This record gives sequence, structure tokens and C-alpha cells, in this order.
Amino acid sequence: MDPQIITAISNSLDYCVILILTIAITKNYLTIKGVTDPTFPLIINFSISFLLIILNFQWQSRPTIHFIIFFITIILISESYYWLDHLFHKKIAPYGYIHLVWAALIILLTIGINMALPLQALQGSYLDFFSSSFFVHFFGIMLVALLLPILPWLGISIPTEIYNNMTDLTPVSTNLNAIYQSVNATIPYPENLYSVFGTFSYLGGAGSTLVISIWLLFNQRKKYQKLGWFSIIPSIFNNNQLLLFGLPIILRPIMLVPMILSSTIGSLIGFTAIKLNILKPSIFNVPINSPRLLLGFLASQNHWPSLLAVLLVFAINLSIYRPFLKYVTKEVD
Repeated sequence: MDPQIITAISNSLDYCVILILTIAITKNYLTIKGVTDPTFPLIINFSISFLLIILNFQWQSRPTIHFIIFFITIILISESYYWLDHLFHKKIAPYGYIHLVWAALIILLTIGINMALPLQALQGSYLDFFSSSFFVHFFGIMLVALLLPILPWLGISIPTEIYNNMTDLTPVSTNLNAIYQSVNATIPYPENLYSVFGTFSYLGGAGSTLVISIWLLFNQRKKYQKLGWFSIIPSIFNNNQLLLFGLPIILRPIMLVPMILSSTIGSLIGFTAIKLNILKPSIFNVPINSPRLLLGFLASQNHWPSLLAVLLVFAINLSIYRPFLKYVTKEVD
């Protein structure tokens, strides 16, 4: 089947889930707030979510920003209905003029704000942002290494510019053009998100979670062994969703600590080694979803020290995760 058709079907199912969540969140939120009959705001929230889907639906991508917009919109509209109900001491007729005026204003305001948002923000493109010169310096790279693991831990997808299209970043393409013009050219940006974070801090996904699959293979409990076997191949190719949902990692505070530690330590080692000219930076393109354990070797003209450095970082990650996984896998089911 055409990949575009598969993406379109996936997006359609995602938006169906959004509509279901709209109903569930609105009803539960207003019930907790003490609203006795949330039917009218439920209809309004559902209608607005449907309108936003029509206005923002994309066949080629599924930006996280859309889901964030839906969630914030639903909460704000529900909160405004609560305060309207509270202001009039719950004496408004369910479908009276005040509610109808409120609904009209909410719909117009929501559509107006949606149309006023920059197109780039709605498309979820962060290429220009991560191409900034800030991210070729120590603090910029370490900031990404520190904060990025938090996104999957919260259940938010990572920008594609970080895990798939890093060679499209301006500093990376500039390095590549310099090499094409002269083999002995000086690399203008040896330290960048591709050569540092992508090579040393994304081993199996955000937080270098490949080591989790390795440790689970040796766990005494069969359910964790099975999870290790199921997740090992996807993790090698940088997909850690089975671990995020199966262990689980999402919203589990104890797992956020090793994710941040492994990410920052990996970037720190990579940045320092490249800065001191111990390692060659990753410059060349490699096939999408190539194992990150081999990225430093393949993207630096088969530079063996880069492979050894990545393996060293991997060994450090094993030691970082071990006590945390030992604790997690002993928890009572």
C-alpha cells in the first residue's frame, strides 16, 4: 500500500481518538467542577474539535502541535463554561440566549485564533529552530540532551528533525557541502546536534533506551524477558515505543532520571571528544533509522575511534540504568 495512504489512515484514526477524548475530557472535567448537565458544552467542544480537524488536517504528517492545541482548547472552553455557569449561579436555561451567545463567541474566537497562528507552527516544523547557531555550541546541545528525554516520558512525540531529518539542519548540510567542495576542508560546525546528540545520546531512542531492552533479556521474570525480546529489534532501529508503554516508562518518575543522565552524559562525552579532535564528527548521510550504535562509524568515513566511543557511552548507559531497572522490575504488579 502507498505509504501516503497508510499515513492518511493513521492520521484519520488519530483524529477519531481526539474526538472521543473531547467527549470524555469535557464530561469528566465539568463533572468534577460541579456542572450538573455538561451536554451543551460537550456539543460545542465536539463541534470545535471537528472544525479544527477540518482546518488543520494533513495527509503527510501528524504534528504533535495539533494534539496540544486540541487539548488546551478543550480545557479552556470547559473552564469558561464553568465560570459562566458559576457567574449566573447555575440559573441559566440549558439552551438559553446567554449560552447561545457564549457558544457563538467561543466558536468565532477559536477559529480566529487558529487562523492567526503562524502556518509554520501548525505544520510542526522545527527545522529553522534547531538550525539556529545556538545549537552548535555547548549550552545549546546540552539543553537538548537535558530536555528532549522529557518529551517521550510525557507521552509527547519528538520532532522529526531530531530523529529522522537531522542532516537537513543547516549546520549539518553546511558541513557536508564543505566536504564535497574539498576533501581536506575545515568543517565549519564540527559540534552540532547530529554529530553529538544524534550520535551519542539517541541510542535506541530518546534517553538511550536500547540498554533497557538488553537488561530485560536477563531479567528473572518472564514477562520482562518477553518485553526485552519484543523490544530489542525496534530499539536497535531507534524505536522505543514498546518500552514506553510496556515497561512502562511514560509518567514513571523513577525512569526519567536515567533517561536524562544517559542523554546528557552521552552528549558531554561526544562534545568533548570532538572538541579536542579525538574523534571525527558525524558528517555524511546514512539511511533513515540506521542503528545509532553505528552512526558515528558510518557517518565519519569509517572512523573506528568513533565506534569505540559510542560503545563506551553504551557501556556507561548500561551502568546508569541498572539500579533503576533493578528497582522497577522488583515492584509489585
